[in-house]
Amino acid sequence: MKNPLTPAGIEPATYRFVAQHLNHCATVVPLSINTNANNVDLSTSIYRKPAYIDITIHFTSIHPYDHKVAAFNYYINRMFTVPIMVQAAKQEWKKILNMAHNSGFPEHIIYRLRNKLIAKNDRKTNTGHGTTQ
Repeated sequence: MKNPLTPAGIEPATYRFVAQHLNHCATVVPLSINTNANNVDLSTSIYRKPAYIDITIHFTSIHPYDHKVAAFNYYINRMFTVPIMVQAAKQEWKKILNMAHNSGFPEHIIYRLRNKLIAKNDRKTNTGHGTTQ
């Protein structure tokens, strides 16, 4: 009988090893949005758990470059796609730059990633959300 908790085609022992490894090595940062309401307006920002650590794969590591910048691509994209206030976006950008500094990244690389995502979003907007005309 198949174990319903293991994905199809993966041996249970292999699945347990991978799951244990991921639980030990990976940090999952759930996304939540803070909302603050007063009599005048509603403001939103990105919430981070108190156990949040502001480091990623170090720039000088032997990991492939795409792996090193994946977290920054995610955080920058989230900054643009989650509906947050302008002030919260500025704070988020400062947190991203601080994370890059703590992980040994040159600042110009993070700016280049941000500019690349902005250009990609502009292309999608100009071509009708990614469809060809």
